[in-house]
Amino acid sequence: MSEKPDAHDGIPAVIEGEPLADRHILIVVENLPLPFDRRVWQEARTLKAAGAHVSIICPTGQGYEKRYEVIDSIEIHRHSLPLEAKGPMGFLAEYGAALFWETVLAWRIFLKRRFDVIQGCNPPDLVFLVALPFKFLGVRYIFDHHDINPELYEAKFGKRGFFWKLMLLFEKMTFKAADVSIATNESYRKIAVERGGMPPDRVHVVRSGPDLSKLKRVPPANVWKNGRAHMIGYVGVMGEQEGIDLLIEAAEFIVCKLGREDIQFVLVGSGPALKDMRALTKNKGLEDFVTFTGRAPDDLLLEILSTMDVGVNPDRVNAMNDKSTMNKIMEFMSSIRDRLPIAEPDHVGARSPGLFDPRAHSDRPREAQHVMARSAWYISLFLVAALTISVQLDRQSAVTPYYADLTPEPFRSFAQAQIAARALAGSNPAEAVQQTRKLVARRPLPAEPLRMLAQAQMQAGHSEAGFATIQISAQRGWRDPAAQEAMMRIALAADDQAEAARRYAALLVRRGTSDQLLEEFGEALFSDPTSQAAQTLTDIVAGGERWQPTFLRRGVSVLPAASFAAIVAQSAERGASFDCGLLLQTTEVAGRENAKASRRLDAVVRDRC
Repeated sequence: MSEKPDAHDGIPAVIEGEPLADRHILIVVENLPLPFDRRVWQEARTLKAAGAHVSIICPTGQGYEKRYEVIDSIEIHRHSLPLEAKGPMGFLAEYGAALFWETVLAWRIFLKRRFDVIQGCNPPDLVFLVALPFKFLGVRYIFDHHDINPELYEAKFGKRGFFWKLMLLFEKMTFKAADVSIATNESYRKIAVERGGMPPDRVHVVRSGPDLSKLKRVPPANVWKNGRAHMIGYVGVMGEQEGIDLLIEAAEFIVCKLGREDIQFVLVGSGPALKDMRALTKNKGLEDFVTFTGRAPDDLLLEILSTMDVGVNPDRVNAMNDKSTMNKIMEFMSSIRDRLPIAEPDHVGARSPGLFDPRAHSDRPREAQHVMARSAWYISLFLVAALTISVQLDRQSAVTPYYADLTPEPFRSFAQAQIAARALAGSNPAEAVQQTRKLVARRPLPAEPLRMLAQAQMQAGHSEAGFATIQISAQRGWRDPAAQEAMMRIALAADDQAEAARRYAALLVRRGTSDQLLEEFGEALFSDPTSQAAQTLTDIVAGGERWQPTFLRRGVSVLPAASFAAIVAQSAERGASFDCGLLLQTTEVAGRENAKASRRLDAVVRDRC
């Protein structure tokens, strides 16, 4: 232990005037050990440089097992914690244990040397419970707002509910108890003011950032590339909400689907999901392509950062990540920013005005070339992303109509079908015709768009055009039931029994056609076994083997018995090869309703089987 630390890591040994001399500051952290939590450790050392006596309460962790330690004249009191929570009840156990030890250690420190301020760092938003008794003794409470816990809960468990509302309550109580709140970015400051009710002049933004004195580019170590040409890297916590599983799925797609075996993935960091992510990698057969380093010391981290070709941030797009500024992005952008593309979702919290490269570049033309090359690369990425998103919006609109209007017009296919269907259900026939014409232009081959256009034309009073369109639709799409039904009705009205029978046959072989519809039109078309409709259906059954099993199974229950038996007998005489087992079953069914039809079918069985 040194009496007075030397200046290093960008933090002075002493701040001029030591404005906090003789003050005692207690910092309480629940989720990470110190000095591993870089943000809090930088805050603690800055307070020490300002003359304060600093004590810290935090949990133990890998490499930080000592219960009491003094580093750079800062006292660190550590306590044990259960394993990181996996569910709401697990969180209650973890937070309960943490509050117990934080309270015990806070009183132990206070009785040894009175402190003036408690700085509580979330998560969770419960440290105010430790601070409340001390506020009655004149101690001020500063809330260091690291995470937005309601959004964090929703990101971890994918739902809201009782515990989510409890998070909101604890957050509001925390802001109520705090004399001052420290926000990590403007999004968090807005939450403190609008949702927490803090006066704006008592909320201050203190951003996190890497230590530029430590984070220096070093020579690349190609051993991390595992003999491959390129390397994609991730640096950060291995937690459930960090989206590491998405990165592994992306690696599987790149390696297995695209056949890119020239890329190595190196993931730096530790956390509760590390074991599961290693297992996922093994299950996907990617062990040779994905390297997990675990928690890495600074020299190893710099080596990996200097070697990687692309840095990634696979955070899921959710309310938590959207408003948070991630340390890993700051690290990617710092000393190696001039050579490392960063791939990440678009988050509000990641947009950090005021970030800049502090190094001076004297070679302006060369820098301009770098900027132009990067700009072209980013524009290409943007265009690919825009195309992908547009196509996905269009496909998703097939099941979620809400996305139809969000799909850019040049990409509308499934989306246009939803818009056309909505127009058909509306009260503006002209709009329906316009939208269905657009649908036919975008999807000219399927029959359904033509059928929708025909419906719109008839609604608009263009009967002849509608009739011509529905004919084209029915000829093109035997599987479109609406078009076939419409054509069958039109043919019946025109007394064209042959055409009506052909449309009936198309509906008969389609599983989705209701028996009620087939019975209704079966009676209308085939009540006379000698009719033109019956002869046409006989031609179809006799001429195609694929029609025969379906005709036997379904025709016996929806067609008039006499006509059904006549069609079977005539088809057999013309060479139809019915399955004997199926024919026997059909004969038994027909015999329950019509003895004459049953006898005719028996004759077919005796003759053919």
